[in-house]
Amino acid sequence: MKKYDVYICYSRNDESIIYPFRERLTYDGLKVYKPEDDHDAESVSNAIKECKLVLYFHTVDAEQSNWIRKELTLAKALNVDMLPVYVSSTEVGYRQVAQLLRPIEWVTSSSGSMGVLGGFESIIETVKTRLKDYDTSHSKNTPELQAQSKKNNNVSHTIGMAFAFSLMVIVCVLLAIGAETSWSYGNKAMAVLEFILLLGVVGLGIAMLAPRMKVTHRFYNKSRSYDVTICLDGEEVAQIPPLGMVSIKKKVGHYMLTARSNSTEKLDVLSLPVSFNMKSDGSIIELDIESTDKVETLPLQKNNFVTYRCFIGGSTAISNERNAARAALSILYNQYEKYDFYITSHTFEDFKNKHKIDGQQYDYNEFIKFKADCAIFIICNKVGEKTLGEYRLAVETFENTGETRPAIFVYNDISYRSNGGIEDASVTSFHKLVDSKNAYWRDYNGIDMLMMKIKEDVSAELADILEMRPGR
Repeated sequence: MKKYDVYICYSRNDESIIYPFRERLTYDGLKVYKPEDDHDAESVSNAIKECKLVLYFHTVDAEQSNWIRKELTLAKALNVDMLPVYVSSTEVGYRQVAQLLRPIEWVTSSSGSMGVLGGFESIIETVKTRLKDYDTSHSKNTPELQAQSKKNNNVSHTIGMAFAFSLMVIVCVLLAIGAETSWSYGNKAMAVLEFILLLGVVGLGIAMLAPRMKVTHRFYNKSRSYDVTICLDGEEVAQIPPLGMVSIKKKVGHYMLTARSNSTEKLDVLSLPVSFNMKSDGSIIELDIESTDKVETLPLQKNNFVTYRCFIGGSTAISNERNAARAALSILYNQYEKYDFYITSHTFEDFKNKHKIDGQQYDYNEFIKFKADCAIFIICNKVGEKTLGEYRLAVETFENTGETRPAIFVYNDISYRSNGGIEDASVTSFHKLVDSKNAYWRDYNGIDMLMMKIKEDVSAELADILEMRPGR
């Protein structure tokens, strides 16, 4: 349910034209957003989101207003219905705004000496008709119906994709058999042709799958003062002008977002984790970088931002130990953020992909191979095959990257010894493997000791990285 019926977009210098119009709409029972003297970018953007129709009056002053163009840009990005009115007697061109609002149909009017619009009643009726159309369409489009429709579309799409890929698999098998048969009978030309067709079908399958491998977020800069630079996992991906919006398409996954304002006096930084997934495709993320309760203000530095990603491995049952590791990394984050380090922790709870072979384990492995800067393994008297595989993958990645990443730490709980317990054979075997790699192994007894050791070890690693950074 929208809060307002109409948002009127106009220049304040045209108040004499707008005032009687706004009063008539209010008198007729419509909810019209009326800006206060101190209204800011946030209140304006919220009002546009909460309105059914944006009514724009185009005059000389409106054409020259950057603020108005930003309001129209936001309304268009949010798919809000718009009704532009061209006040013809002002003799103003409207190329920029017309380009922005294409292909929306305009209404032409005129203004008299008292600022009263010609075609007044006609515009009133047009507004009411558009609002009636909105109410009619949305009364048949309740959240329940939207959810059911989306569910039906997803089912139909899934069935269609499954049928298409099944057909492609059958065609590929037939072509492969045909190529092998032709080659064995000496018909090499036919075998080559069938092999080329096989590659074409495989390529078509990849092309069909590719659009679903990436999803889009739209980022909206709520600041009206600064451009904002967006970095995902330390890589600059976009700049957004004040009250502007950009669309960013990324591979499905989890990223650390840092948004910083381009101020000449200070550097405002907003840090938060974002997920690119199918459910959030096309959603809008608002960057409220000037809000004092969400912003970290740092002295302007030339150093690049670094996201230090830590993978925490071990049994899914060791919730206390996993939370302790997160807490230790959080403490380090607070200590090292002044050096532009953004420390993130990733456990099995942060990987939601269940649509690939081996489910979440596929994502664990991909993260270790391509993103993890640090791999922490916590052992509590047993080492499972998956943990063992993750450790071996971390070691392999460390060797393949020229020993640059990930740093690998193993922490072994020995509290069982105080009760006369015996070390499990899987732990003994794992310990020998770690020793054979000349890798890091630390025993601990209790959560407090585990946190202390993680802080010490990761802090030492960060200090080494900081020491090697340019400009230090």
